[in-house]
Amino acid sequence: MALNVGLVGHGRWGSRHLDTLLTLKKSGKIGSIFVCDTDEKKLRNLPPEVDATYSTSQDLFNLKSLDCVAIVTPPNTHLELASQAIEKGLPVFVEKPLSDQMADVSDFLDSLHPETTLISGFLLRHHHGIQAIQQLLSNHKIGALRELHYYRTTKRDRPKGAQAMTTLGIHGFDLAILFGMDELMLVKPYEFISEPSKMKLDARGPRDTRILIDVSWNAAEEKRNLTLVGEQGELVLTFGSTPHLAFNSGEATQSLPFSNDTTPLTLEWEFFLTAALSGTPTVYPSKMDLLLLNRWLSILAQ
Repeated sequence: MALNVGLVGHGRWGSRHLDTLLTLKKSGKIGSIFVCDTDEKKLRNLPPEVDATYSTSQDLFNLKSLDCVAIVTPPNTHLELASQAIEKGLPVFVEKPLSDQMADVSDFLDSLHPETTLISGFLLRHHHGIQAIQQLLSNHKIGALRELHYYRTTKRDRPKGAQAMTTLGIHGFDLAILFGMDELMLVKPYEFISEPSKMKLDARGPRDTRILIDVSWNAAEEKRNLTLVGEQGELVLTFGSTPHLAFNSGEATQSLPFSNDTTPLTLEWEFFLTAALSGTPTVYPSKMDLLLLNRWLSILAQ
């Protein structure tokens, strides 16, 4: 069964979502595509495969043929739009962060109806390289995990209203939770710089554990890199169009093959569509992980 999908928001990242949806429609995994944006200029000259456009979310959510919806709008609108869609009984895919108002996130999550399907857009969880790392960690490739270093710097200008911690750095925090290093949220940072265009966190805890997250816009170079340091070596994942994963034992460096035949955004959409089609309530990342993440960011924002 091909689901009919609504996309709310057709900005820079929303257009990336639409490209993915068009590909999935071509392969038969999606039926109709409906696009909504309050800026009617962004609804002009869309591909003919888009079945209809709307300038208000209410009109979109009232469609009887709508099966699920993605919200790719500014963070300050996420919770309101997600709540409207959930009230209509729709499975919802919300881009990260859930909100730029962290005080509202906990209330939103605590009030979720048990039948809700809510997928939050933590793209890297669906990256083939991250999934390969999870398997390697479970096989004790580098022994006990000691350090996580996450770098994401870009030459792009900072989007209007965006904050480095909740837009770029949030992936590093989520990966720390995914890999079980969230205990460092209670450690006073060794170094913490948080500005609209850049953020750096260096947190060091017991048993020689460490998290380093360094992100920025308007940077001198593009950098996408994740390093996990363990007792027996380190894993280094370089992101981008040609990602690369390596194991460094201290004596030699070995390239580790992994599948790269599907983009992370496509994999994320396939995950969401499967959850929506199953009819089984799904919250991913888990409610606990989302609450941990929100608590961590709230502590740092104080």
